[in-house]
Amino acid sequence: MPRLTQKSQVTIPKSVRQILDVSPGDEVEFQVTSENQIILTRSVKSSAFSKYVGLLAHKSDQSSDQIVDALRGKTE
Repeated sequence: MPRLTQKSQVTIPKSVRQILDVSPGDEVEFQVTSENQIILTRSVKSSAFSKYVGLLAHKSDQSSDQIVDALRGKTE
């Protein structure tokens, strides 16, 4: 059974860390239910680039060079 340290910290047991697939430096979220139960979840970090995935899908018929040229204002 984990114990609370003087700094109010607790070690998450290895079996729980493995289930949540977390490692040092990852963020976790604690939620308290109305029955005072704790729900521990892994925070999902999105990549800085994830919001751009699929942004140019409508230009799939063009090459990357054609897209870059169009963004730079070059026309053929």
